Amino acid sequence: GLVLGQSHTLAVSGIALTEKVRVQVAAGSCDGEVVWTATEPAAGDEAARQWPVTIGLPGEFVVCQCSWCGGGVVDLGHFTIDGPMPMDDVVCWETRACEVWIAGIGLLESDKVAVAPSCQTTPS
Repeated sequence: GLVLGQSHTLAVSGIALTEKVRVQVAAGSCDGEVVWTATEPAAGDEAARQWPVTIGLPGEFVVCQCSWCGGGVVDLGHFTIDGPMPMDDVVCWETRACEVWIAGIGLLESDKVAVAPSCQTTPS
């Protein structure tokens, strides 16, 4: 499956796809919040184009082709990225029990959590 925050290749197949074909990824539907837009010409040929894409939030997404991004879009397909939702810092006191609730998409009971003073330090 797709991994949150990692680069993946978005591939679009069709007929007579020029390197200027415009593609974007939106949350939920082509009318949703745009989370990625192709900003450089696509690699490939007239039958298949591809771009590197990284999405930093979990959710349900749709790939949209736009002849002039901002209007006239076509839904090309949907995908889901599983993972935890961003959360605020949690403060726990050394002498008290501490509960941390993590929400997200596709989380499993077998998933693991690391505890660290910050994201830049080694977990304990």
